[in-house]
Amino acid sequence: MGLAFLVLRQPEAPISIAVFPFLEGSGHGTDKSPLGIGMVEEMILRLRTSQRLHVIALSSVLAYDASADDPVRAGRALGVDYVLSGRVAANPDAVRLALRLQDTGSGFDIWSSQAEVLPTELITRLPPRP
Repeated sequence: MGLAFLVLRQPEAPISIAVFPFLEGSGHGTDKSPLGIGMVEEMILRLRTSQRLHVIALSSVLAYDASADDPVRAGRALGVDYVLSGRVAANPDAVRLALRLQDTGSGFDIWSSQAEVLPTELITRLPPRP
C-alpha cells in the first residue's frame, strides 16, 4: 500500500490519520457507500497495528460529512496530520477504488492511486491482520 512512507517519516514523531468513508461511484456523488464504510473499517483495524500511527476511530470520523466538507478541513478539526479519502464503485465483475492521501497542514495531496480489483481480492490485497 502507498502509505508506507508515513511509517518511515521521523521515527520520534507519531503520525495521526483519519480515514473517511469512501463515497459511492466514480463521479461527484456524495453518498457514503456501505461497501466503502466496510472497507474503511477494515483499513482502520489494519492501520492500528502500527505503533507509529494514531488512527482516529470511525465513529469520530463519521461525525464529519466528508462529502459536504473538505476532508482536509475535517481532518484539521479532528487534529490529525493526514486524511485518507476516496471513492468506490462496484459491479459483479470488479471493484474500482480511487484513493487520496492529503496533508492537513498544507492541504497538499501526498499520494493518490486508482485500482480495479476482483471482488474476491478486496481483503487479500490489504496487509494481513496481526
